[in-house]
Amino acid sequence: MKWFKRITAAQTISWRNDRAHDNCNKLMQWKLDAIADALRQEGIDVAEIWISSTGAMEFSQEIPDYLHQRLRNMIIS
Repeated sequence: MKWFKRITAAQTISWRNDRAHDNCNKLMQWKLDAIADALRQEGIDVAEIWISSTGAMEFSQEIPDYLHQRLRNMIIS
């Protein structure tokens, strides 16, 4: 299922190897660092955030529900 979300998303933020990466290079580095810190504090090793062309965000199952809004706020701000 992740592969489908990856190919249909306008933008993907990946968290791997203790680093957040934006496939479109649209986010400033400080935002990626904030996302990385939040995921690191939760002990998450691998995760993805998919953003549609309309701005709707979906989160991989590794990211707990209670963290979704916090990450949305980081990305949008």
